[in-house]
Amino acid sequence: ETFDIDGDGVGDNSDVFPFDASEAIDTDSDGIGNNADPDDDNDGYSDAEEIADGTNPLSRFSCRSGCFSFDIDESSSAKALSDGLLVIRHLFGFSGTSLVNGATEEGARTSAEEISIYLDEAFSELDIDGDGDSKPLTDGLLLIRYLFGFSGDALINGAVGLEATRNSAEEIEAYISERVPS
Repeated sequence: ETFDIDGDGVGDNSDVFPFDASEAIDTDSDGIGNNADPDDDNDGYSDAEEIADGTNPLSRFSCRSGCFSFDIDESSSAKALSDGLLVIRHLFGFSGTSLVNGATEEGARTSAEEISIYLDEAFSELDIDGDGDSKPLTDGLLLIRYLFGFSGDALINGAVGLEATRNSAEEIEAYISERVPS
């Protein structure tokens, strides 16, 4: 970190653009530095829009709506035995082949690494009941039940955490439905 070829004040080890004094960071890894990139987190909302909305322009999961989708494999639909299964396996700590085996459809995101990164970054979004933690036997179960078509008491019985802030079927259904493709 003692070397700074471009003299921008960011050491070459951390500088994504060590030969460009006007850039050092590329939050979304798209090859365009944050100073020139109008959408630093690549969530489809410009940095200016996010600042106006009061959301974080450096986090793709920080926007008013539409940032996160339970369509984990990006197959254009959220299904219990693919997307729901990926979420619950991830929450149980599965990784690699055991995470994705038999649980992905044709989509843009099908590798275990891509899915793990996506779900790690969205950990707070996976907290369906709003108790402050994403857990397989509450949040994962709620998602799978919802994707199988459960509603009302059948959706939430025995699957809502004790500290949940979303504890009614209506609140849970609304939270999930805002995050599934229509």
